[in-house]
Amino acid sequence: MLHAMGCRESHVFPHAKVIMPRDKPGMRGVWFLFCLTPIMLFSLLGCAGSSALPLSREYKQADRSTVYAGYGSAYRYHDGAWIDAPAYNYEFMVLQRHFGDAWTTVKEIHRAHPDYTGFAGPRDQTLYFEVESFRQADGYVITAEGTFGRGTGSANEDLSLVEVEFLPDTPFFSPYNVIRITRRMLPEGGSFEETVELLKRTEEGSEPFMKILEEGTVYVPASQR
Repeated sequence: MLHAMGCRESHVFPHAKVIMPRDKPGMRGVWFLFCLTPIMLFSLLGCAGSSALPLSREYKQADRSTVYAGYGSAYRYHDGAWIDAPAYNYEFMVLQRHFGDAWTTVKEIHRAHPDYTGFAGPRDQTLYFEVESFRQADGYVITAEGTFGRGTGSANEDLSLVEVEFLPDTPFFSPYNVIRITRRMLPEGGSFEETVELLKRTEEGSEPFMKILEEGTVYVPASQR
């Protein structure tokens, strides 16, 4: 799917480039919880400036906003099995602001476990993403720019399954070089699950390193119910 795309400047987020399908230029907004991706094992947040959010002199009113909240459970892959890594568990809250076919996501996470050593960054972190969606015959193409760099992915027709991959700028010795996010909406209204996988991809294949399983609830304004 990715080879059928070209690049253009984002009209909604002028400082970001997004990938645009050449044969399907139509766009339609989709609400994708692009909030799961909070493992910062090698300081992907960076050090430029004192804020993880872009600076602006003006406030832009969103078309609508949604809040997500929940808990993430961490696991480490070792000797062919997944092992609990409770020190990396976290609570999270997300604010998603929609602007037509695009949206921004601000995610706050907090690791409260007393054994957390800071290996994945500060206990309290802020993640930021700018996301756009493009309608395809069989679903959607998703593109993103933010804390983890650029991501691309897809969603099915009813948006019950969404998958996006990031290729973060990690050192060659890093135990991962791919962040894969998979979101599933649950049959129970207002509930979701997301999985974040950290993988090391080479010519021989992919080896898992860590994953976080998130569960949470979606909150919308009373006027949107």
